[in-house]
Amino acid sequence: MGCFVIVCCNTNQSSNLSVKYPYAINDFPPALHVYLLRIINPGFIGDKNYDSIQEIDSLISDNDLLRLTLAEHPLLRSVALSIASDRASIDHYSLLMNHLDDTARVSWYFQCASWEYTYVSDYMIYRYEWATQQDKEETIKKILKEHNYLISAYDVLGRIEIDESHYSTIKKMAERDIPIFQRSNALLALASFGKAADSTLLANTMDQNNPYLDCNCFEIMKKNHSDHFFEILKRYARNFRRRSCDVDDYYYRETNSECFLEAVASYRNVESGKILRTIFKQSPFLPCSYSRDTSQLKEKLYTVIIKNECEAYRDMTAIIKPILEARKKDELPSFELEVELTDTKPRIWWR
Repeated sequence: MGCFVIVCCNTNQSSNLSVKYPYAINDFPPALHVYLLRIINPGFIGDKNYDSIQEIDSLISDNDLLRLTLAEHPLLRSVALSIASDRASIDHYSLLMNHLDDTARVSWYFQCASWEYTYVSDYMIYRYEWATQQDKEETIKKILKEHNYLISAYDVLGRIEIDESHYSTIKKMAERDIPIFQRSNALLALASFGKAADSTLLANTMDQNNPYLDCNCFEIMKKNHSDHFFEILKRYARNFRRRSCDVDDYYYRETNSECFLEAVASYRNVESGKILRTIFKQSPFLPCSYSRDTSQLKEKLYTVIIKNECEAYRDMTAIIKPILEARKKDELPSFELEVELTDTKPRIWWR
């Protein structure tokens, strides 16, 4: 059975976009048409159409390339911006700064069948290499001031110095309703200001996204003890064993379980002892212990209990200490892999 898709759009918005991005495939030399169609027809940009991108790069002039950055189709704009960023004959930094508002979404295929739906501007940012750190700093300033809805804006929060001048922007970013794994950098940054007025926003956001919390969320709860935060940890504990085995979940990271253990152990009270003791006594340790190695997480459990040694954990520390001491005696010396540097020029990427 055949199928069809009806696409509805706002007439005024469509008209505005046609003015901003006026160029269709027929506005470019015929030799490019087949390769432009090979970008559009699969519906994504990435590893599987890099051959077509290389052909476009070899055939297209600077003038046509600049026009392609204003093509009506966002996949073609993504390709054009990516190619332009590698051409010394084009002022690609100005091009970058002028296209930060391109919020059409494209499907990005990468790393062996992994998909990510991203803004054209985010795709451009993640593939861009800055000439100087100063240029990158200017980009960061503009993104946080004018385009803080971008995923790259949330991503960069974890790697810049934050002060009071950022507060209103970060508060707005923390309030935005996007997936928690993207939003958590803003939550952690907001928590760093230590304003009591924000505690309800932080707690409610994490409560609503339980059990999809990540290390940023657990860091907030570890550094800011409260009854509300601990109730969130207790709820997450009910799903701890299942989440720790969800290796096929794209949004889950194994380190999340380690961060959860650190957060719980930091409370050092009877209730945190109950949570840790339940995990400690489970056999098997995790439901997936028979199919994959869970020893690293188990060792993390042991070390956080010892690190936060207290009366509430006394029975567990009595068992754990001899185990860790015996392991130290058999520990092999560590070594560092020597890498010969072939390029000493610093590379300035977003991540």
